[in-house]
Amino acid sequence: MRKLMEFINGLAGLMLAVFFVFVGLDVFTRSVLHNSITWLSEGSTLSFICMALLASAVGFIDDIHYKVSVFPKRFEERIEKFLFVVEMVSVLIFGALLIYEGLVYVAYCSKSFSPALGIRMSYLTAIIPICGAVIILAVIYRIYLYVKGNPSGEIEKKEDEET
Repeated sequence: MRKLMEFINGLAGLMLAVFFVFVGLDVFTRSVLHNSITWLSEGSTLSFICMALLASAVGFIDDIHYKVSVFPKRFEERIEKFLFVVEMVSVLIFGALLIYEGLVYVAYCSKSFSPALGIRMSYLTAIIPICGAVIILAVIYRIYLYVKGNPSGEIEKKEDEET
């Protein structure tokens, strides 16, 4: 499961790199060549959306999202398990909504085509339910780590035993 999560992290990084390349090319062609390539704008928007959704799942997997605590530290330690359950259920609901509403949106977009790329918009909007599934996988992974006693998600390093 960790390999899959690392792959998703790498994919988010790749989408960020593609975004920078597309935006750079778009600015260069408009400013220097005085001619715009229409598909670069759509490509940069798509890569940014993919990167943002995948990076949010990666942030959840690695437990690095910004957290606000409204409880005193001592009280929070007492209800840690309850807060963990609330967090996981909330994120599961969010992931399920992304999948359901994303599939509805993909079906709606299947009738239209991208103006610049000329492909069905459903191919471009499919990232929404895919990221919903990734978020649900991330919840399962975080629950696994929590039960295992490693809520931070860090990989344990085993030392070689000498006999």
